[in-house]
Amino acid sequence: MQKKSTSSSLVVSKKEVAVLTRTATKRAEELLAQIATSKGRIAQEFYSLGTALRELLRKKLFVALGCKTFVEMLEQHGVMGKSQAYKLIDVVENYSKRQALELGLEKAHGLVRLAAATAAAETGADIVRVGAVVGGQRRSVEKLSAAEIVREARRTRQLRKNARRDPARHAAEEIARSTEKQLRARGVSKATVVARKGKDGWMARVECEVADLRKLLSDAGGAVLRSRG
Repeated sequence: MQKKSTSSSLVVSKKEVAVLTRTATKRAEELLAQIATSKGRIAQEFYSLGTALRELLRKKLFVALGCKTFVEMLEQHGVMGKSQAYKLIDVVENYSKRQALELGLEKAHGLVRLAAATAAAETGADIVRVGAVVGGQRRSVEKLSAAEIVREARRTRQLRKNARRDPARHAAEEIARSTEKQLRARGVSKATVVARKGKDGWMARVECEVADLRKLLSDAGGAVLRSRG
């Protein structure tokens, strides 16, 4: 008995293509209707909006609507501006629904921008957990406004841009970021390492919770601390 080839079994008939197209079109239209209904209540519905937009983007359902790109679909169907759509998708990509609703759209997205600006291995949700470094000091996200977070994201992005034009600054900030990451991996979860230019060259300021001091100094002075404790 001759075996049916794998390649031939994967061929999709015209009838199947038509069914798939109808299914995709129906789903795309449902999502657009959901978005249209929710737009007027964006403060409460932004997570649902982002979820619908992400499905349209990830599954390329815009193709079933006759659009070549996601942005073309946004424009042709009067969904919303490109920046707003990607902002909503970013929030869904970075937070659970509960986290996002507790933060609010602007603060949640501001933290995503701040995480991207730092070039560290952090997400918006990571910053919610450990706090945001604003003006060189780590502060609780609850105590920061969305505007403060957005300003810090812009400032951090500009500092990185400046650093690329200043090799010494760039090297110092890379060392600070790398050291902060290592400290967190060792359990100093809220460690902050900031590079600052002093009179005699680049200096580093390290901050952590008092309870983590022993972990922080375990390599260099831990033995002394233990012997005196």
